[in-house]
Amino acid sequence: AGGWVGGSVGRSGGAGGSGQGGGAGGREVAADGGGSGRAVAAGGAADEAAEPRLPNAMERAQLLRIQSRLKRCLTPAFCLDYDGTLAPIVTNPAAARLPDGVAALLQQLSDRHPTAIVSGRAVEKLQAWVDVPGVYYAGSHGFEIRGPNGSQLNYTVAAQLLPEVRRALEVLHAKLAPIPGVQIEDNKFVASVHTRNVSAADLPAVDAVVNGLLEEQPLLTRTAGIHVIEVRPQIHWHKGKAMGWLIKCMCEMLGLPSGADSRKATAMPIFIGDDVSDEDAFAELRGGRGIPIVVRAEAPLRRSTAAELWLRDPQQVAEFLAMFLNS
Repeated sequence: AGGWVGGSVGRSGGAGGSGQGGGAGGREVAADGGGSGRAVAAGGAADEAAEPRLPNAMERAQLLRIQSRLKRCLTPAFCLDYDGTLAPIVTNPAAARLPDGVAALLQQLSDRHPTAIVSGRAVEKLQAWVDVPGVYYAGSHGFEIRGPNGSQLNYTVAAQLLPEVRRALEVLHAKLAPIPGVQIEDNKFVASVHTRNVSAADLPAVDAVVNGLLEEQPLLTRTAGIHVIEVRPQIHWHKGKAMGWLIKCMCEMLGLPSGADSRKATAMPIFIGDDVSDEDAFAELRGGRGIPIVVRAEAPLRRSTAAELWLRDPQQVAEFLAMFLNS
């Protein structure tokens, strides 16, 4: 890992700080005609403010800690969410694209270290939007995995349930069409119902449609993310499982030890994501098995996530990844 910490901390080390001044101050207090409600809310806010929060990954102490952990293995292996991590969240989900320079950064990163995009988006979309030859892709929350261009890696989970997802998309399009603001996205193995532009008054109607669909199609299940409801195959497979399988494949393709025990000294997973679905991957990396990093606008409470570190936004994610170009 060389001396990559020293030359970069000055740019961003203070950007996130420790986040101790986080989001306790914006809380509303119910009007009860007296001071008791305000006092209780203020007390709760004070308690939350006193709770430990995650340290920012760009703090010097954390960079040194990461560097020390990476000395125990041959290479870091990056698994990165797309929306809200590499690309900013946008009102129209179909318009989410990488900021200028990020594709070039991913190209340089994948030239040096195994790098994968792990997202709820369909693999074909990720390949078109990222368009970096050396990157691995795990789309539809890991239900479909593709290797770098030219490789033979092509793995699909629950292919037999794809017709069920197709039928679900048809039902969702038909029944949700009258609700303003709903956007339905076909992510192949996942039907994504985007609710960012749906009014609060209409959200129960969206829930009712999805729940009714699942009563008719018990082989599917629903998961929730940030302003999105997703319908997908009901099997025990998620981003955490996909990440583990990806690390194994990465080691094999590099000709490195890939067994469950031996690859711990081969590739150290660094997973960065911002959504609820990323928590499965964070949980897989707890206890020194990797470096889980959540993306949040402010430092999250330790108890609110399985991640161990945080980054502020896609720009800070790019700054963090750029530090590994000299390692």
